[in-house]
Amino acid sequence: MRIMIYRRRSGRQYLPLVREALARRGIEADVTACDAPEEATAALPEAEVLLVWGLPPGLYGRAGRLRWVQSIGAGVDDLLSDPSLSPNVPITRVLGHFGPQIAEYVMAHLLAAAQDLRRAYELQKRRAWEPWEPGRLRGKCLGLAGIGQIGRVIARRAKAFELDVLGLSRGGGPSPDVDRAYGREELDEFLGHLDYLVITLPLTPETRHLFGRAQFSRMKRGAWVVNVGRGPVIDTRALLEALQTGHLGGAVLDAHEVEPLPADHPLWDLSNVTVTPHISGLSDPAQVAEFFAENVRRFLDGRPLNGLVDREKGY
Repeated sequence: MRIMIYRRRSGRQYLPLVREALARRGIEADVTACDAPEEATAALPEAEVLLVWGLPPGLYGRAGRLRWVQSIGAGVDDLLSDPSLSPNVPITRVLGHFGPQIAEYVMAHLLAAAQDLRRAYELQKRRAWEPWEPGRLRGKCLGLAGIGQIGRVIARRAKAFELDVLGLSRGGGPSPDVDRAYGREELDEFLGHLDYLVITLPLTPETRHLFGRAQFSRMKRGAWVVNVGRGPVIDTRALLEALQTGHLGGAVLDAHEVEPLPADHPLWDLSNVTVTPHISGLSDPAQVAEFFAENVRRFLDGRPLNGLVDREKGY
């Protein structure tokens, strides 16, 4: 089996980890790693299996022997939208890895917003003793748009802070980790309850711009939006309008419609917005290598792959 690893500027850090993980499972494979598109272009014709993140569009067509693609992350929208990748090639994504760190990111920023830590830091800079009354999370309502593996971990952390937790999913079926689950057809009702909207949804044709002007207008005045899913799930212009008019209290945005976020984008200048460069759920190369090696074992044994993507659903 010939395996190619690609991640721009950091593909080679996965190479020894993947080789070791495969060896522990008794798997012999020819594994190569690429850090640049030019290297990947040269290696793709011989590759049978890919472990990739951010392979430039159009290059999959060079992999004439390709049998399976494993994403290094949880998102696969770039893979599904690339016409050079045959629809007959299975795609898998990493599962069970990102929930705890994304949950910590979400809770850290919710606490910072509730406690108004920006004010604390500014007052400290000025050496100003000006007491204020911090807010509380207890008793507030948090809505999770997406109650998959990542959403359920966030829900459990939020319950520890005594938040009421609602969930939104495609089907709206019951989930043990939320107080109530809503289906997509109940989106307006779901949004009307929320003090905090946390988005973990994948990007699909159904979720693109799911949250726009009409949806933000249905949220409580002063509510916050946190996006740790995919940027285009939000209509950024509509979000800006809701923030600038004061209808929304603030936003924490780790995913953006355009990445990197342009330096002249107005989101940078809003005092009630926190912008981070898609860091809430960074991949741990060692854990990714273990997940991938286990899937290689399954692939060779003819067993179902973990994290197999349903192309119709988009995740």
